[in-house]
Amino acid sequence: MVQDNRTNGNSNVADTGEFIEIYNGSGSNVDLNGWTLNVIDLDDSSTLLSIPLSGTILASDPYYVIANSGGSINPSLIDFDTSTSDFLVNDNNLYEIRNPANELVDALGVQLTFDPQYDFVTPEQLTQIGGGGWSQLVTTVETPQSYGRYRNGEDTNKNGRDFGVIPQTPGASNNLPEIGAFVAPNVDALAQSAPVPGFSYSFVAPRAVDPTIVGGPIKHATTPSPQGGKAIVAWDETGGGNMVASNSLVTSYDILAFLDTINNGATGTAKQVETTTYGIGTTDALYGTPDPEGVLTTVAETSNGNTGVGWVFIKEDTLNYKKLFLIDFNDGGDSKPGGADWTVLQTIDLAASPSDWHRLAIDYDEATGEVEARFNDQVFNHTITPDMVGTFYVGFREPAASGVNVNASPPIFQQYEGLAILPGDFDEDGDVDGRDFLAWQRGLSPVPFSSSDLAAWQTAYNGGALSAIASVPEPAAGLLIWGACSVLAFCRVRKS
Repeated sequence: MVQDNRTNGNSNVADTGEFIEIYNGSGSNVDLNGWTLNVIDLDDSSTLLSIPLSGTILASDPYYVIANSGGSINPSLIDFDTSTSDFLVNDNNLYEIRNPANELVDALGVQLTFDPQYDFVTPEQLTQIGGGGWSQLVTTVETPQSYGRYRNGEDTNKNGRDFGVIPQTPGASNNLPEIGAFVAPNVDALAQSAPVPGFSYSFVAPRAVDPTIVGGPIKHATTPSPQGGKAIVAWDETGGGNMVASNSLVTSYDILAFLDTINNGATGTAKQVETTTYGIGTTDALYGTPDPEGVLTTVAETSNGNTGVGWVFIKEDTLNYKKLFLIDFNDGGDSKPGGADWTVLQTIDLAASPSDWHRLAIDYDEATGEVEARFNDQVFNHTITPDMVGTFYVGFREPAASGVNVNASPPIFQQYEGLAILPGDFDEDGDVDGRDFLAWQRGLSPVPFSSSDLAAWQTAYNGGALSAIASVPEPAAGLLIWGACSVLAFCRVRKS
């Protein structure tokens, strides 16, 4: 669905691209006569719009589109013509479908960042929407997105897990390719500031940059990437928020990101706040400011639309506040502490650290909910809710308009390619230590459980070979069975 469609940068142009799509996943034809679609204002539970549906949704053509035939949606795709532009009020709303017996079949809550959130949601409706849906549903004519199900007909009754900001496809399948590991494209051959293909975005496309060249999307020079070459910047330099997302569903990513900890030199507290997320799930077009420790804003609740799991970097210069968080965003919701929506899994204080490139990675097992996250050579293991679906996304926010940080350093990243691997460095963290021996025990060296890999580790071990370990023979049959079980357990996490 699309609730707020505007010309890029202009919120005053009448919505011409709004639509709602209903999907028939029953496998049989569905007669819609007697069914209704209601738009409920959650400010007071009043009905803003009630659309009596008609016709049949065929099993062979399961998409039913409600839109204005005079707008930007292709009229040949429209099954119900509203004959009115801007027919969906841009507010805290709930959309519900009821059958001829007035039974609630499905519901979708949107923009629940707008007060009063769930105050007027009935228990019947809450059963269908679950939670989430905090995204601010803005899309533009230039970059058409929609708030749609990641997978056709998949309904867990948790809006924040089932829906995300994805490319707009009225009258056609929402299904994105499922690729497992997200791999950021190599952009070395692209011109400076050229758009990077393969992403959706809210306002400005991701662009290729040499991060050492000031100009365009680079306000001040950064250090060169230790891997060399160009990187990708995800920023709308006119200020405010921006998001980019992969055109695919993923379960892992491994990137090198530049985290800038310098004070930006702007005056005024609002101008000295920047925040970035690298996540798996979704976020909203405007990327409202996350505030997991409650230090950036005085508002009671925040409007950030992040879902899933991700790394969040936040800086606020007046407080010398520069922190990196690993966060379980769950199905979205308020980022302020004290609630049940977001869970901070790790906190890394970077206030005393220089600006630098850092390895950020997340590997999520959809079946078990196990998460392996990496910050440089530190590895963190957690378990969150399983069956999460999402894209790789980047969100960035700074003050809008006159508040733009003149020295801002927005998200700059590239695929992590690994450094030159030392013999015996089986975990690829740049040194040879006891963790590499543990990797050998788990069968994670180039030739699993081999005496040759063990010898390579012994030779390069920084503290000197240990005599007890030096005499370890190649694993016996019993150890091979135990080791294989260990490998299987580990690979559930690192399935990409």
